[in-house]
Amino acid sequence: NANGFVFASKAMQEFYCKLYPKIASAKSVIIPYVLSPDTVSQPVDAGLKKELLNNLNLHENNLVILFAGAFKKTGGIPDLIRAVSNLVQEQKQIRLVLVGDGMTMNECKAVVKEKAVDEYVHFVGRTPYQHLRTYQDIATLIVCPDRMNVYSDLIIHVKYLDALLSGKIVVNGSFKSVKEINVNDSLSVSFEPSDVASLISAIDYSLK
Repeated sequence: NANGFVFASKAMQEFYCKLYPKIASAKSVIIPYVLSPDTVSQPVDAGLKKELLNNLNLHENNLVILFAGAFKKTGGIPDLIRAVSNLVQEQKQIRLVLVGDGMTMNECKAVVKEKAVDEYVHFVGRTPYQHLRTYQDIATLIVCPDRMNVYSDLIIHVKYLDALLSGKIVVNGSFKSVKEINVNDSLSVSFEPSDVASLISAIDYSLK
């Protein structure tokens, strides 16, 4: 009996109209997720940047791949580690910096051990949101490696928008919601979600 509906993307609208055909004729509006003005103006902390480069033993010749977000089941971080383990065979200067924590942390550490890439992967853990801009500044490339899931198909993740604000090259899954704004890969480089080979190709292309 609602007078109308609010959706976060056209993909979400189509999903629910297919699920509940009666709402297709109702008034609806699409309001995409946005970031606050404060996020846009976050500065790089020069002192923190110097500390990070020193603590993580990063140098000018390193190619730093950054992930910042929750270590969740659909997050795809183990896939990202596998992709990096493949790429470092030819590009020894690659370093993967993982910011965050969550339920797949132990799995991620197990993959690092299995692939013997301890020297290439840094687990930073949780960090204050206001430090994100500084972590982005040390990155060559930012990757959002989410695996295929309905939620990502319907809603653009805030971490993707955060990544775009950095001005760095961003690699992100080709979810329906993202493709609505990332037409012809104009904003970021796409890969097929849950496909490690596709992720490897997208990262390799971006670094080159």
